[in-house]
Amino acid sequence: AGDPTLSCSYRHQNKPSSRPGPPCIPPAKRWPYKQNTKWKTEIGERILRAATPMPHITEELCGGWDMFGDQTWCKKAFSAQDVKGLSFGIEGRDMYSEYLSNVYGTPMKLFDCFQDPEESPPLAGTVPNGTNNCGTSLNEICYSAPYWAYRICLGPEAGKIQGKQYDTLHGHLSGLGPLSAHVKIDVEGSEWTVLEQLNAEPEDQAKIRTLDMEIHFGFNAP
Repeated sequence: AGDPTLSCSYRHQNKPSSRPGPPCIPPAKRWPYKQNTKWKTEIGERILRAATPMPHITEELCGGWDMFGDQTWCKKAFSAQDVKGLSFGIEGRDMYSEYLSNVYGTPMKLFDCFQDPEESPPLAGTVPNGTNNCGTSLNEICYSAPYWAYRICLGPEAGKIQGKQYDTLHGHLSGLGPLSAHVKIDVEGSEWTVLEQLNAEPEDQAKIRTLDMEIHFGFNAP
């Protein structure tokens, strides 16, 4: 039957963003590695499976898709009240938290212990916060719903490491109810131990409504 990812076509082809459905992978002009190493092939297949949605998740069931940057969201996932957002790794500007704040009215907590506040208006607290009238264009940094920013990083244990303050995902989720947190993790390689801990904590998993991540290879990650 062949690999369906080699002959598929994207829905919503005019969208310059992530799109719903299985990933479409055109045949490579050349093998990207010097050798067809078994572990690289296996991890590539696992990534592909993880990025392929369950077949029963349809646009109708979701009430439509929301496609923004690297994310494709089921709109119904954002219809609940009393949900907070946690964004780990915001750098100078965090479009993820701005979008959730301005489009869905989600209160946000922002975390980054490496970013210099002088080069990050959200960390410096110099942007409109909780104004209720930012609009959805994202032309300027603005938060319609309230946000709180912290010089704290995400890690496997709470405490100071090389002068930087860290806390665990378990700690940040403490006290939250089921499906009450939208979580974004972009922590430049530190996500592996965080994921390992999350995988071992079903109660923490149950608190996360959506999980958006950027995965990094290298940095001596296992």
